[in-house]
Amino acid sequence: MGYYARRLGPAPGDAPTLMVSWTGPTRSLSSMGGSVLPGMISMSFEGEGVLNPDREALDRAHWFIGHEGAHFWLGQAVRYEYARDMWITEGGADLMAVRALKTLNPAYDARAELQTEVDDCVRLTQGRSVVTAADRGEHRAHYACGAVFAMAAEGAQKARTGGDWFDFIKPLLAQPDGVLTREEWLSALTGVSRDPSLRLGVEQLLDQGAADPAAVVARLFQRTGVAFRMDGGRVVLI
Repeated sequence: MGYYARRLGPAPGDAPTLMVSWTGPTRSLSSMGGSVLPGMISMSFEGEGVLNPDREALDRAHWFIGHEGAHFWLGQAVRYEYARDMWITEGGADLMAVRALKTLNPAYDARAELQTEVDDCVRLTQGRSVVTAADRGEHRAHYACGAVFAMAAEGAQKARTGGDWFDFIKPLLAQPDGVLTREEWLSALTGVSRDPSLRLGVEQLLDQGAADPAAVVARLFQRTGVAFRMDGGRVVLI
């Protein structure tokens, strides 16, 4: 929370509380979930795998806290306009958590986490759109593709000013009505990149999907300087 506040300014409201409930040591299970309320992160842990967590499990717990905590900014300081636009806050919170955790724990494997985002976005937009993902029960598309779009925005910000994802999102938190619309997000991407074609790729995956979504993601990354290589049609971060 301190890192987020230094980068984005203080979160709305009082200092947050983290509340964790323990469901029990269910065999062969390691489960961590969470949500955010005004001033509170609520998490639920379950499974024998949580009793003696290894480094990977601890990193996952910290990532969850980072993601849910990010919603005090992306989610409460500003919210999305329509449910189909939840990629703005969910994917944005994913990347906030990754960047914060990597800063605070240099041993954290940020590339692996972001590679999962890329792979899932490609898988979930082949022939189908992000905006209809909830109708299909594929909510993961909002998280994964939102993170991919955030990575592209971050790349554009780095090329323009040497900044990062926090520098891109900070001005967008100052919405007078507390709503960050899709149009405002995409306009910010065009403004920082000076490349109007970028929004076309984002909008294609949002509204239609693609026969070859990996090619769409590759073009977004190529134009924004996100380091990757193609391996058998797969976008692999480097």
